[in-house]
Amino acid sequence: MSARLAPDEAQAFLSALQGLAKVHRLYPPGHNAVLRARDAVDALLARVSSSGEPILLAVADGYLVVGGNAFLHGSHQAAELAKGLSARGIEGVVLSPGLRAGELERFLDWLRTEAAGEWAGRHLALTRVSPEGGVWAEGRRLHGKAVEAVAEACRDVDDGRSPDAGKALECVAAFSELLDENPGILSGLVLLKDYDQYTYYHSVNVCLLSLGLAKQLALGAAEAEWVGIGGLFHDIGKTRTPLDVIRKPGRLSHTETSLVRWHPVYGRDILLRMSGLPGAVPRLVYEHHMRFDGGGYPARADGEPLHALTPLITTADVYDAMTTHRPYSAPLPLPAAVQTMASLSGTHLAPAVFDAFLALLGPVPVGSLVRLATGEVAVVTKLAAGGGVSEVLVSSGADGAELRADDCPQRAVCPADVAGWVATLTRRVDPFHSVTRRG
Repeated sequence: MSARLAPDEAQAFLSALQGLAKVHRLYPPGHNAVLRARDAVDALLARVSSSGEPILLAVADGYLVVGGNAFLHGSHQAAELAKGLSARGIEGVVLSPGLRAGELERFLDWLRTEAAGEWAGRHLALTRVSPEGGVWAEGRRLHGKAVEAVAEACRDVDDGRSPDAGKALECVAAFSELLDENPGILSGLVLLKDYDQYTYYHSVNVCLLSLGLAKQLALGAAEAEWVGIGGLFHDIGKTRTPLDVIRKPGRLSHTETSLVRWHPVYGRDILLRMSGLPGAVPRLVYEHHMRFDGGGYPARADGEPLHALTPLITTADVYDAMTTHRPYSAPLPLPAAVQTMASLSGTHLAPAVFDAFLALLGPVPVGSLVRLATGEVAVVTKLAAGGGVSEVLVSSGADGAELRADDCPQRAVCPADVAGWVATLTRRVDPFHSVTRRG
């Protein structure tokens, strides 16, 4: 059993560890800077190990997990340690109570110099981590399970059966728990896309984003469950829309548009026949294309209010739709989608919910692709306090050639270094894999 650290404790510990590694390289052992860094690490070790349980550091599918908290490989604090562990093929490190900075220094030296021989330490030991374990692995597993739950529900509707709500409720509850423990994983999970299964992946991502918004707005557990299930099933009514209309690559005719606009009605009717769903969910699905200013579809009576939770699903739906390749449109770069949404705030989107969206993902979401002034293409891995890009992983050279995973350099940048945004598919770069696998 290992200790679970509070997020601020994990962040502080990782920062102190990084500081120790830096001064240890720059100064001799007795230098004041080294002594101060040792004292800081020892103080944090004493605090975080007060439970008497060991602390686990693990490399899990693109994340460095510190006491149960996930940090992207490319993040400022995690990059060096994650790179050293990965180079050695180390899955996990157990820090036992009694560990002091001196032993950590020896371990960091061993990692950096690639010294021959096995590591041997009294309070720091190497371990293997189950391939099914890790925060990111669990997130991907849940994402896949939710995709299958949506696909199964759609098959049931196609076959004339009422879908079972049980699997959807389980998926939403698991997602909710995962986001409570590791909110930063949201930005990686919603980058999972699949053109051939657009409806299913889109539904799961809308579920995740809706849940994230519910938590950002500090809504109760019941309300978060409603928007999560509503997001998961918001497009289930499209099972009643002719497939050739859904997959049509060009602009829809007036008749075809009318057919598509029936899907919220069909969705509500399907959900009303499902047992075990909270009563608000069919209404949220029915309203998810209704606009904040009274427009949208289906039409509603003048003055009839939206359910208070509907704008969360609408906002999530708009963002994921704009950033995903669909039969009739290419995806927008993530920051361009956010800018477009800003122009819709107050008309299509509820301003308070859009503000929560900005606080959740930022104007430049992690995972965005940018073109640097050098001509290189890079993936955003860290933002500055004001929301601008501060660190990237370069994924393609100035000549357009994609770099091998091990050759992707991490780089600090400033606004002047960013020449513009890049749409994912135009560069054949997968931002998800760049963010979660390269560091």
